Amino acid sequence: MEKLFRLATYIPQVNAYIKAEGEKTIKELSSKYSKIRKGKALLKMPDSGNSQTVILESIRKMSQGCRKFYTDGGNVSGAVYTNDETHWNFISEVIRQCIVSNPLHIDEFLFVTQMEAEIIRWTLNLYNGDKESCGLVTSGGTESILLAMLAYREQAKEERGVTKPNIVMSETAHPAFEKAAFYFKIELRKVPMTSNMDADLPGYKRMIDSNTICLVASCPDYAFGNYDPVEKIASLALSYGIGCHSDCCLGSYINPFITELGYKEAAKSDFRVEGVTTISCDPHKYAYGPKGCSLSLFRDKKLRDYQMFINTDWNGGIYATSCMAGSRPGSVIAGTWASMMKHGRNG
Repeated sequence: MEKLFRLATYIPQVNAYIKAEGEKTIKELSSKYSKIRKGKALLKMPDSGNSQTVILESIRKMSQGCRKFYTDGGNVSGAVYTNDETHWNFISEVIRQCIVSNPLHIDEFLFVTQMEAEIIRWTLNLYNGDKESCGLVTSGGTESILLAMLAYREQAKEERGVTKPNIVMSETAHPAFEKAAFYFKIELRKVPMTSNMDADLPGYKRMIDSNTICLVASCPDYAFGNYDPVEKIASLALSYGIGCHSDCCLGSYINPFITELGYKEAAKSDFRVEGVTTISCDPHKYAYGPKGCSLSLFRDKKLRDYQMFINTDWNGGIYATSCMAGSRPGSVIAGTWASMMKHGRNG
């Protein structure tokens, strides 16, 4: 279906229609938000500072409209995962205590890097990682996926001489993989889903070639909530000597407990599955941490190190980062750690 659509876009009339519809949508959105902001937007920073009381009252009024989604029994899929205001008051206090912390400066904020390491190990334990497994704390599921795909690209280039890499995944996988392909110049091969909206395993096999760097499994996917057959996809990846990424961002801190809670037929999605080499997982979902925290987990350190950036000849000294960002909010890490400590495994 996707190939037919792409071919259709080469027909001038079809291309013109798609372009017109796109421009129409952009115009409608622009008009919608312009009307909402009209008369409210501050077009320049005030010359003199406002009082804290005025600022806080302004924020209270601005945020009032969205509070109904998490304090009055409302629900927002993909945005708010608990409406327990007492919990968020606690997390806010933790964040306040750590507001200036930045794990880029390890010596100055050693406690934050310790929290970071503990969050990673706790989650690896839930996902059945061994002592060789490791991970990174990132800003969200998209960055976790980007870093895993970068590691696969660099690994394939270094170990197999691949210069035209591709990723194979179901069309139901998250757009973050498409973003990774865009950023890192990787060809993305989407397998059309089955009539049951599931991943099509034979379709995967047809698209793999010598330039394939990894296969993707969603656990579950966002569109339909279906779990891809991780064990079969990982086994296929293993047979070709390539990696398999298990995207558990949505399943996050639910997946580790599925079989324990009696769902015996549930697919395994973790490092128990031979062939699964990376996992993405979001504590800012069902670990009830603050927004802006995710994990990119690796079966071994060698694969993780392929995405590291180190500059040893900068005139300012050695510069090295574990993920995309340089400076990072240690307060978000602390808030995540506090939430996991508060709930514990049973919670």
